[in-house]
Amino acid sequence: MHYDDGAFRRPLFELDMAPLQMTKGCSYNICRFCDMSKQQFEISSIDDVEPDVREIAARDEVPRLFLSGGNALAAPYDYLVEVLGLIAERINPIRGVGCFARISDVARLGANELASLHELGLDDISIGAESGYDPAISYMRRDSRPMTSLSRARVSTRR
Repeated sequence: MHYDDGAFRRPLFELDMAPLQMTKGCSYNICRFCDMSKQQFEISSIDDVEPDVREIAARDEVPRLFLSGGNALAAPYDYLVEVLGLIAERINPIRGVGCFARISDVARLGANELASLHELGLDDISIGAESGYDPAISYMRRDSRPMTSLSRARVSTRR
């Protein structure tokens, strides 16, 4: 499998998943605390992702899959549909697919696109909300405040 993102990152509750590198680095890339910002953001090509999906599909069991990298939802919607379609077609059964995302990308996609990604298997999106304390968020160079993130998430999930 191609994997060139340094240390593999995923939420602790995704310990039993198989990683599929979709992005490298983070699309925001300026936070003070995150080492993903030391890498230029890139989206993996379908030519890299497709053989990785085949390799994962060859395993005896694939309980979950995690779209790795700093922000998989920064990829264009059509690309996400293509990758999730490959996963659904080649890895069956699978309990679900998760990823990291920025709240701005969740909001950009909107409720209908998120619903269609969910229908293709994306069932968990981990959004970085490292603190609810505005001064700490400003110091760390985060661009989204807790209440703004909460409002965007609510609006993005309404259909």
